[in-house]
Amino acid sequence: HTVQPALDGIGEHNDVLKGSLASMNLPGAIEALETPVGVPPPLLDKMAAVRAAGGVGALLDLFDTVERVREEDGALLAAARKALDDEEADDNTARAQFGARWTRTPSHVLTQNLRHEQQKFTSNMDVALKSDQHVRAKFDECEQYLLLLSGTREDVEAALPRQAAAATGDDAAAVAEL
Repeated sequence: HTVQPALDGIGEHNDVLKGSLASMNLPGAIEALETPVGVPPPLLDKMAAVRAAGGVGALLDLFDTVERVREEDGALLAAARKALDDEEADDNTARAQFGARWTRTPSHVLTQNLRHEQQKFTSNMDVALKSDQHVRAKFDECEQYLLLLSGTREDVEAALPRQAAAATGDDAAAVAEL
């Protein structure tokens, strides 16, 4: 009965220790030092996933597609707005020309729901544009790394720090102690 609480406490402390090590990027640093020269296997897996998904080219194609669709949707929305405006102008012209004989419900009343939907679509498109711009900015920040991951193993190996270089740093003693 007294062993279980102690085991639970050890498990909790173990989790805290793992979290602390991860926050200092120590597991990755130690793995890099323990791994012979080359690309760590988890990175090779990520590279394969990036290439399988089409790499940076596929993302750039998606950005182009999103832009084209946004332009097409904007043109459709503008055409719908123009059609509503033209119809309302025609209604107003007929109402002015025929006076009391023009008994049709006014256009602005008939199209009120359509104009409300149009405003919602416009608002949604504005939000989507801001989101797309945010995603593109994030992509631009890490494009060079994605290009590297799309490349060859040799490209990545050339970009990785060398084990000898890491061992000469100020933290070499601390790493060696770990």
